[in-house]
Amino acid sequence: MYIQNHRARANRKDRAYTITAIVTALVAIGLIALVLYMNPKKTTANTQTTTEATTLSDSDQNVSSADRLVLQQDADGVWRPYDRTTGEVSEDYVGLLENEYGWWFVRNGQVDFSFNGIVQNKNGKWLVTEGAVNFDYSGEQTYEDTVYVIENGQVTEINPVTFSE
Repeated sequence: MYIQNHRARANRKDRAYTITAIVTALVAIGLIALVLYMNPKKTTANTQTTTEATTLSDSDQNVSSADRLVLQQDADGVWRPYDRTTGEVSEDYVGLLENEYGWWFVRNGQVDFSFNGIVQNKNGKWLVTEGAVNFDYSGEQTYEDTVYVIENGQVTEINPVTFSE
């Protein structure tokens, strides 16, 4: 009788450990999937020319309002800039906002995952690829008539395009 009770308890403990391990693995997989979705790995060459990208300067965005905004996911899974004091979505903010997954380009009240270009915030000018600051990129990018030298996503030098005759 004692051996049967002991085995039954051991089996319950084994099942509990197995269930705990499965739940932990599923949570870890979910977190990894979320991080990969929010910050996909970019593969880029060292020099790219893009004519469709947009470059935003200080006059195109309200840099000071970024301090009062927080980037959060709404119930539909859309990443939106919320005003810290009112809790309302800021529809008019255009610029970069930071959250735990990186720095993101925001306009029209949400992260714009289609945006590619150079954006300036209070920390400098940055290369944005598919809506996220591309901290992995070092090289040159050409937008319009300007060549941007970039190190780890940050613009370090700006030169006009020169044409050879």
